[in-house]
Amino acid sequence: MLMYDLEIAVRVSVVEEGTAYLRMFVDEITLIRSSLEMACKNLLEKRVLLEKNHKEVQPKEETALIH
Repeated sequence: MLMYDLEIAVRVSVVEEGTAYLRMFVDEITLIRSSLEMACKNLLEKRVLLEKNHKEVQPKEETALIH
């Protein structure tokens, strides 16, 4: 009976250790995902501003080329 209890304790310990590692991994991945989502949002906002600026500048350049 003692060997059985020891075996169960070792297996539970290994599973708990593995679970703790996976939780840390998931936390790290979640942080990375949040960071990437923020970077993507910033890039999309920058793209919108660049497109707006391009639309404002393009007619001025065409007018300058005509004169």
